[in-house]
Amino acid sequence: MCNCIPFHDVELHPETLELEASRLICAVIPEWSTKKLKYEKLTEGLSNFLLAMFPNGDDENQSIIVKLYGLNSDLLIDREQEIRTMAELYKHKFSDQQILLKFRNGYFYTYLPGKQMDPKSVRNEHLSSIIVQKLAEFHSLTPKFEFKPSKQQFTEKLRHYLNILSGKNPQVSQREPASSVGVLSTVKQYLGISERLTLDKTEDLINYKLSDLERDIEAMEVIFEEKWTLQVIYSHMDTQSRNFLYDKHTDQIGMIDFEHCMFNYWLFDLSNYFLEFAGLSASPDFSLYPDRKFQKQVLTVYLKHAEFFQHTSLVKDRLNPTDDELEHLCDLSDQLTVPAHLYWSLWALLQALLNPAATDNFNYVSYGQKRFQQYVKDRQKFFNT
Repeated sequence: MCNCIPFHDVELHPETLELEASRLICAVIPEWSTKKLKYEKLTEGLSNFLLAMFPNGDDENQSIIVKLYGLNSDLLIDREQEIRTMAELYKHKFSDQQILLKFRNGYFYTYLPGKQMDPKSVRNEHLSSIIVQKLAEFHSLTPKFEFKPSKQQFTEKLRHYLNILSGKNPQVSQREPASSVGVLSTVKQYLGISERLTLDKTEDLINYKLSDLERDIEAMEVIFEEKWTLQVIYSHMDTQSRNFLYDKHTDQIGMIDFEHCMFNYWLFDLSNYFLEFAGLSASPDFSLYPDRKFQKQVLTVYLKHAEFFQHTSLVKDRLNPTDDELEHLCDLSDQLTVPAHLYWSLWALLQALLNPAATDNFNYVSYGQKRFQQYVKDRQKFFNT
């Protein structure tokens, strides 16, 4: 399906992006070749480079966004799946974001109007309600996608991250010179290490043996397969506040950033949504996790719009869930915070390892440590179920 998107076999560069992008976009919008363009660097992405461009004098809502992939991000992200996801969402009229042109290290896509949410605004009852309604609609598209549901892919992704972090992925060593430059200064802030980040020093960083972590992931997979009966749907996976845009003119929510999408249990996106109330800094405050009253309100709205949902013993009638059913879903959501902490801790450490320039804007090492500490603190909440 995505073969219809034009592809140019070139690579663009952050330092000359305005010039290179302005030339390349004319391949699909030739009338822009005679116009003076304005540019605005966007902040919605930390690990990628995003630039908005539009003709001077035009409405910025008509902008085109150029996205440059972060360094070595192809080791973490399936870029073709990301593009397939966006194409499916456009096809089914879920999103107005359309990919116009691909190139080797990124793509151009249309602008989606709206203001990014933040951890404070998502606590607003109305905004939270329309956010989870949009999330339920996203999940309900699963049966319509060309890529069909499978079993949860989450633990396999964890295993993939761990293999990279432990050096088992051969591509890491091939890119080592580019990857290790810059990691030194970040890691030294915490450990005083004078050499590049390696397997044994990664273990020092998180105070946990990677072999034990490998066994944790195996045990997690067994628990999911043997005890979890939630439906598997196509999950967004990165339901932090910045990935929801609020258009005040239409009172509607848009969703962005589909890098992490995979098949997973539907409740994971909601659990992660609650976790992200902790804030967007490198020192998240997990005491801000919402109370049960708020969680139940969110779950009630979500279930009402979750057309994919099959009535089970967990919830017999999604339109009228009982308080006991909502309590049980809150319990399960709390348990899912444990694998979520592990996922984002490994991801953050890999960002520091593979894309050292990104640490200039965000302290991935500190963030990864704190998420892992929370994983260790709470892990029995999941494994003892």
